[in-house]
Amino acid sequence: MRVTASGSSVVVGGARAACRQVSRVGVLLLATAAGAGEVAGHSAGNILERAEAIRNPDGAYGFDMTITTSYPGRADTVSSFFIYTNGRQQTLAYQSAPENFAGRRMLMREREAWLYLPGAREPLHIFLQNVVTGEVASGDIARTDLSRQYTASLLREEVLDGTPCYLLELNARIPGTTYSRILYWVSRKSRRPLKAEYYSVSGRRMKTGWFKEYRQSLGDLRPTRLVLEDAGDSGYRSVMEFRHFRRIQLPDSLFAPEALAGIVRPPEKSGPAVELNH
Repeated sequence: MRVTASGSSVVVGGARAACRQVSRVGVLLLATAAGAGEVAGHSAGNILERAEAIRNPDGAYGFDMTITTSYPGRADTVSSFFIYTNGRQQTLAYQSAPENFAGRRMLMREREAWLYLPGAREPLHIFLQNVVTGEVASGDIARTDLSRQYTASLLREEVLDGTPCYLLELNARIPGTTYSRILYWVSRKSRRPLKAEYYSVSGRRMKTGWFKEYRQSLGDLRPTRLVLEDAGDSGYRSVMEFRHFRRIQLPDSLFAPEALAGIVRPPEKSGPAVELNH
């Protein structure tokens, strides 16, 4: 009986030890999984939302934008625009230069856009997921609210050009989004976005972007320069500069495709814009 009891004791003791070991492994795995999405109480989603609030503030405002486009073997092209937002999902652009393109206007809403050419009967309807190069593609990257269109997870922490960063992996919420996956470097201390890599559905890197020249605008330090470079051998490079941010509101009626034909001058110069004090 003692031998049987002893044997039972050994079995029971071994089972308990095994359970404790499994429990410790389970806790470790759960902690690891939580660490993939959270850092010191901040989820990857919270980090992304703060970075986007810095890069692309909500509300109604306007700013001036220039895009310098470079291709190997060609002279640079510089285009200028007046930009107006009505929340993060609606953007109206009025092109002022170069002279041969002056007067073009574009409306971007969610994943659609409408381009109106002076003299045309109606605007051209564009699905943004089909546009991956040129000024329209650059403008789409600049305005897209990543926190709305992507889910975020924390890959790791790493140092980028001397700045400790969170490296976020963003995956598109909706199939057919222009870039199905984005890697996003966000400063650990300031939550400012510093770099992004944009990937296609096939996993190929399409573009790399750098957010630079932070300046005080609309109550916070915001990037006023976005440099985009195409991956591969195309050599396409786009430098976007944002200046003269101001709180200004346009009537909701102007953020409609049918309104584009009637916007013959920048809205601020033709009356409907309302300046805001905050």
